[in-house]
Amino acid sequence: MPKKKINKRKFFLRLFLVTTVLVVIVAFLGNRYVKKYGFDNLGDFITTYFDNKSLADKVEAVDLKIELKDSDYQFLADKRDEALNRGVQINVGDNYVPCKVTSDDSEVI
Repeated sequence: MPKKKINKRKFFLRLFLVTTVLVVIVAFLGNRYVKKYGFDNLGDFITTYFDNKSLADKVEAVDLKIELKDSDYQFLADKRDEALNRGVQINVGDNYVPCKVTSDDSEVI
């Protein structure tokens, strides 16, 4: 039985088509998945991830004391629970509360 010769051009074309279809499917499903967590699209998720990662790599820890009202604390606790349920924190709208921040007995904010 003679060996069948593989047409390299057809092989690579089919490989390219299969890879392209798989990439499109993964992008579509990934886009739907991140929308459940409040992102606009997959690109928004990727941009947010890398922006936050680069910021986190440059941080040195400092001891801070934060003073705020009980109602403001509850607002932040609710936002925290929402972020834990989503799996990510999304800062949209007015998510700020007034507080007093001190470090080493000097007021920071």
